[in-house]
Amino acid sequence: MGLKLLVVSFLALLMAIPAIFVSSVVEERTTKAKDVVQEVSSRVGGAQTFLGPVLAIPYSVPPAFKGASSATGVYVVFPTQGDAAVKVRTEERRRSLFKVPVFQADLKFDAAFDLAGVPAAAPPDVLLDWSRAAIVIGVSNAHGALTDGTLTTNGKTVTLVPAENIGDANSESSLPLTYFGVRASDVAQPNATFRVSAALRFSGAQRIAVLP
Repeated sequence: MGLKLLVVSFLALLMAIPAIFVSSVVEERTTKAKDVVQEVSSRVGGAQTFLGPVLAIPYSVPPAFKGASSATGVYVVFPTQGDAAVKVRTEERRRSLFKVPVFQADLKFDAAFDLAGVPAAAPPDVLLDWSRAAIVIGVSNAHGALTDGTLTTNGKTVTLVPAENIGDANSESSLPLTYFGVRASDVAQPNATFRVSAALRFSGAQRIAVLP
C-alpha cells in the first residue's frame, strides 16, 4: 500500500512539472507583451481620448467677508450641438512574437454655441471674465500630436496652443487630459451665438475615443 502511494505521488509530481513550466512561460510572455505595448505606446502616444471644443471662461467670486480672498475658477460651456469626424489609418507594430495595433487619426470637430442665459449654473455673485474666454479642446496624450491643431471661427484659422487645465485636479470626476486652446473674446460675449471647427492629427495605440 505504501509503495502504491509513493508511485501515485511520484506520478502526480511528474504531471505537475509541465504545468509549472507552462505557467512560467505564460507569465513571462504576458509580462513581455505588456512591455512591448508600453514601449510602442511611448513612441506613438498610447490610447487616445479626445474632448471636442468647449468654451472656458475664467471667473471670480467676491470674498464672503472682509479680509477673505476671492474664489476663482473656470466656467465651462459645452456646445449646444457638436459633431466629430474621425479618419483612422491603422497598422501593426511587431516586436518578436508580439503585435501592437497603432493608428494615425485625422479628427475634425464642429461645434455650435449659444450663450443665452450663461451663466446658468455658476456660483452666486460670480463675475465672468469674458476678456479671457477661450475655446479649448482636450487630448489624453499630447505626445501623439503629428501636426499643430487648428481652430477656425468666422473664417479665421489659428493654431491651438497649450491651455490651462479646466478641470478640478482634486475632483474624482476630473478628466486626465492635456488642453489646448485659443482666446475667443471676439466671439464669446453674453448671449452670443457662434460656430467653431477644430482639426487635429494624432497617432496612438490600441484605442481611440471621443468624449460626448
